[in-house]
Amino acid sequence: MFAVGIISSLVMRLTGVTNTENQEALNEMCKSLPVIVYFIATTGAGFFEEMLFRVGLFELLFNKWPKIAAIMSCLLFTLAHVPTNFASFVAYGSMSLVLTGLYYKYRNFYLNSSVHFLWNSLAVIVFLMSSK
Repeated sequence: MFAVGIISSLVMRLTGVTNTENQEALNEMCKSLPVIVYFIATTGAGFFEEMLFRVGLFELLFNKWPKIAAIMSCLLFTLAHVPTNFASFVAYGSMSLVLTGLYYKYRNFYLNSSVHFLWNSLAVIVFLMSSK
């Protein structure tokens, strides 16, 4: 995920994008909520996203076709984060590839939700430290 973050940042800089619209919406939400509520909402979202986009697709809808589940998982996760330009598509698409790849290989919800939680936690911490 760190490598994906670095690559996404590089693509954003090369294309002149400073942030994704999804992240800007989260940043605005942070301004109107207590920090702890924002942290729980942002990091908790990963739990539900992993349940929906990985477990739901791999175990319920496409359990006999893991490659189709992986393609649908990558696509739907990316689209759910509403990419509005090439840079945001690369950012969310590459994160989706990493998370879907982990689930495809290990089929472990706890691993995926932990990685997703840690990534979102890092994003929240960086935002809070940069906004002071």
